[in-house]
Amino acid sequence: DLRPEKSILPLKQQEEASFDISNFLKTNADTCRQPLSHDVFNCPKRTRRYMFDVTKGRCVRFWGCRKPGNNFDKKRTCKETCITAYKGRSRKSRPRNENCLLPVENVHVVCFGKLRRRWVYDVIKNKCVKIKGCPRPGNNFQKRLECKSQCVRRRKGKKLG
Repeated sequence: DLRPEKSILPLKQQEEASFDISNFLKTNADTCRQPLSHDVFNCPKRTRRYMFDVTKGRCVRFWGCRKPGNNFDKKRTCKETCITAYKGRSRKSRPRNENCLLPVENVHVVCFGKLRRRWVYDVIKNKCVKIKGCPRPGNNFQKRLECKSQCVRRRKGKKLG
């Protein structure tokens, strides 16, 4: 469950403290972009579970085990956690290519003896970031311009980031 924990601060300090919604949305967005690990299917008794599919923008059902990450026991919990983080961005601020929302995986695997310069999209910063890694399907581009044209959304009056 990714809801903020109940505060253990005295009431006066609770009133003075502010909840950082942007950090909460970032944490949920990171969780909701995670792919299912293979071990969610290795348990004696599989149950109905839900995960957020970034390519579809919705929660989908699967049969598996309770594990941390993008894995929820109720569709409602999945929606409360992920739809807000995903839909929190207006349609105009979301990337054109939904692959840009996929997590960056195995970037430090050696590619035939050496790592190569690649570009990935950082959904929180709305910009392309240089990494050393291997070509992979999804959120992984050979050239910065390719990443920018597929993923970075323009803001009125500003150049591509």
